[in-house]
Amino acid sequence: MSDLQLQFYIASAQNGVVSSSATPNWKLASLTLTCSFIQLDTSAQAVIDEAQGGTYKWSGELWKTYNFNLNSGSAGDNVIVPFKGSSLKTVVALMRPANHVGTATALTNTNRYNAYQISSSTSSSSWFATVGNITFPNIPLKNSAMMMAESLKAWHSLNTPQGLTTQFDINNWEATPISATTTTSTTAGSFAAAVNLEAYTNKTGTIHSGQSVIGGTTLVLNQVYASTLPVNMLQTTLCHYDAICTVENGLLSVAF
Repeated sequence: MSDLQLQFYIASAQNGVVSSSATPNWKLASLTLTCSFIQLDTSAQAVIDEAQGGTYKWSGELWKTYNFNLNSGSAGDNVIVPFKGSSLKTVVALMRPANHVGTATALTNTNRYNAYQISSSTSSSSWFATVGNITFPNIPLKNSAMMMAESLKAWHSLNTPQGLTTQFDINNWEATPISATTTTSTTAGSFAAAVNLEAYTNKTGTIHSGQSVIGGTTLVLNQVYASTLPVNMLQTTLCHYDAICTVENGLLSVAF
């Protein structure tokens, strides 16, 4: 047990901590790593190992994050997400101006960009995901109400989640996009394009909770914007998936 270590990897102070100062002055101090374990008698451990076949498994849920650069002037993008797994549950996509990355005053949810802002039912803007040749949802999301409803469904809610009332609602969703020339804004809103893939498992005839994205199957986000992107954007896509953790011969592996 003498090799236990607690390690922190932080790109910079600006990315690690948000403060009122553009150059935060902070440090890690007085760290404590507390561990506990139960050591079984050899015969008791042998009985447990035999009952489990020497393998210990448990299920859970994890997230993977992918970043994509979107070019200024683009009217739409087909974003290929390299996620591979047998049970993808939820996909969430967020945009922010690329020049805000690493800026301490532009790290909050008010610095997101809504490329589909206030698009009416006749607007050319739209968003949907495809897994192989299957579309989610069946009809592309083409207006504010549809986008907001699908985002709420992704968080398993039919109304504005408690605690997010002032940040995640239809008014904030439609807020004016942040200016391309500033780093802060009070009208940018907190926008997310999202789809709950669990709601469509009947389309594939499978009984697992999510959608299979393995082998030659590809996850693509099909995006048409209400207007061309004013600056280069960084789109962060979060994939929520089922996972099975296994410990065998002292080694931990994760299957998803």
